[in-house]
Amino acid sequence: MTLRLTILLGLAVGCPSQVPSFGTGNLDSLTCKVSSLEPTSEGWQTMVVEVTNRGPLAAEPLEFEIVLRERKVDPPRTETFRRVSLPLVARYGRPAPANGRQTYTLTTALPGKKGAFDVRVIAASWYGNGDVPKPEVKISEPKGVQRTSLAGSFPVTEVSFTNPFDRELDVLCLVTLTQPVDVVDLMGFRLPAKATTPFVIATRPGPRCFLERDEAPGCAMKATNFRIVDWSLVGEVAADAGEKLLQPAYDAWYRWPTPAGELSGRFAFTERRLRLNSQTEYDEFTATGRYTVPADGAIRIAIESGKDATVALLLEEAFAQVRRPDFAALRQKNQLVPIAQDRVEIRGPGWRNGTGAQVSATGGKVGESEDVQVVGERITSTGRGDGARETWHSEVRGRAWLVTRRTSKFATWTFAYTELGGLVLPRACTFTQLLGSTNPYSIAELRLTEPTPSGRDAVRPEPPIGDGVAALRTAWDAAWHVPTTAIAWSADFEVTTGKGEDIWRGQKKFSGSLQAIGIGRNLRELQCTFAGKLAPELQTHLTAALADRFNIWWLRDPNDRLPFDEFFAGAKVAAADAGGTFAIEHGPVASVAVGDGLVRGWRTAFGLEHRFHYQAVGGRQVVTKVTIEHSGAKSTERWTETVLVGFQPVGELLLPASLRFERIYGKDWGPEVITLTNIRLR
Repeated sequence: MTLRLTILLGLAVGCPSQVPSFGTGNLDSLTCKVSSLEPTSEGWQTMVVEVTNRGPLAAEPLEFEIVLRERKVDPPRTETFRRVSLPLVARYGRPAPANGRQTYTLTTALPGKKGAFDVRVIAASWYGNGDVPKPEVKISEPKGVQRTSLAGSFPVTEVSFTNPFDRELDVLCLVTLTQPVDVVDLMGFRLPAKATTPFVIATRPGPRCFLERDEAPGCAMKATNFRIVDWSLVGEVAADAGEKLLQPAYDAWYRWPTPAGELSGRFAFTERRLRLNSQTEYDEFTATGRYTVPADGAIRIAIESGKDATVALLLEEAFAQVRRPDFAALRQKNQLVPIAQDRVEIRGPGWRNGTGAQVSATGGKVGESEDVQVVGERITSTGRGDGARETWHSEVRGRAWLVTRRTSKFATWTFAYTELGGLVLPRACTFTQLLGSTNPYSIAELRLTEPTPSGRDAVRPEPPIGDGVAALRTAWDAAWHVPTTAIAWSADFEVTTGKGEDIWRGQKKFSGSLQAIGIGRNLRELQCTFAGKLAPELQTHLTAALADRFNIWWLRDPNDRLPFDEFFAGAKVAAADAGGTFAIEHGPVASVAVGDGLVRGWRTAFGLEHRFHYQAVGGRQVVTKVTIEHSGAKSTERWTETVLVGFQPVGELLLPASLRFERIYGKDWGPEVITLTNIRLR
């Protein structure tokens, strides 16, 4: 595995005089051996690890993965130890030298013996000429001070560190405690450049290691000795490193074209919130009205009934998924600062057009701004410093990706979409707050209807060109297509869930009925009624989960494809080769395979291989099976998604009667089945 971030190759560090030359390296060249293991107390252990570096550059380990091998425990228990605080790029000072060894002191809460541990480096910085001798950090005489918290007032220890360097410095110290117990703990301290910084030792850090400057005490703490055993300085990255990491993913995130004009419509909002001092009873809040999304600026809301509550928040979040400044504007108004190989802090107002900033800064220090994690060409999570992260779940639409869910330990967002006039529009949004309660603290649902664009000229797609356009158009138009009109229909449904996700809130099987307007990418409204005695807040969540599965279906199903000129707008289509494959330039897919006059598959701009399998249904050629091949260096990155769709005639139309999803997000995911019966037009 090689670093993806390009680091500044020249670095003036003042004191010390070395100028590191940062480069890239391979984590596979680093091996670890546990040299010693010493229990401390409360189950923590201090571990000394020897790192052998077989690479040509010095390697500064930043994060270690500690794995405890135990009989009959699969998967094994695992911890991550970080020997530096953020950032995790351009770090230098105490490396494992090229073709050499270095020892590092770690802390773990895992209870095994020395021979039961496997340790490996999972993040590192590579460089030449960056070794720094043990820094001459001045440590003051520890003194007793009094600090107060909700737990009471306690005597604790204050100590100051003086950093002689003109760079921020992390130091790890073995700290001798006499209160609350006689023990030696490993503690980390971030020292600002050229400054004397006081720290209050008011708690034991445990495996997280690094302490804040003034933590709230929980008991008496007395530290008598501080011995530096490890250190690492903070270097600089190239000024454009954050841009280079973020731009491909940001540009690939679906966004309305500019100018997009104005959009207006109606909304219906419902929120159920736990009643004060109750874990089971909910108060309900509702609101209806109109919204207006201007070409620029804040979304306007006109309440017709009920109260605003959190309507504005949900509207902002829903439209932030499709309506954002382009990357040039984002870069102009924000600092893009890399803080890890795959993370960029966005310091500034962020990307939101309205009154708030989804990713915003309160200062210029690492961890004070939210950051985005980038994997490949997708944003996969957001977070702040070492805090909890919010995972993004996305789906591919043509040459872009759409966010369908965001999940964290404390909250879940879901987004459902429709299409109108060539634009993807949010159709519904839900926000569930968990806050550690057995039942959700609240669940809010926003449904958007009657979307009406205005002040926007019709965007005529630039027609595709090339020798293969006519032949590919014929194959594209030959197969059946899902109805594109806003049909009103209803059905009974049964859902059988699989493994791999908690989106169903523990429901293995449930049923009910639905009413809808439109279908597939043209779905405008979806309302569900559930069988049995399900709590209203759970019903709201399951409706959003069902809408998410409809997203999965239509974003993969070529039966619901865009018109040829819209899908291939601006593309160059080469003539088919001997095997019937059309190479595509500047399009949403890299190639399209045609056989027997029908589109049999394509390769996306993201490198995913789609294959389509047809059956005759009601005298029409219909795709009933879609497979998508994922390829990667690791076995966990290689699997085949499968979507099986059963259609049945309803009047003169074909409508889906069953959806089966297999391995959508990994080889161990699913399967999930949605069965529709008693389908009828209204």
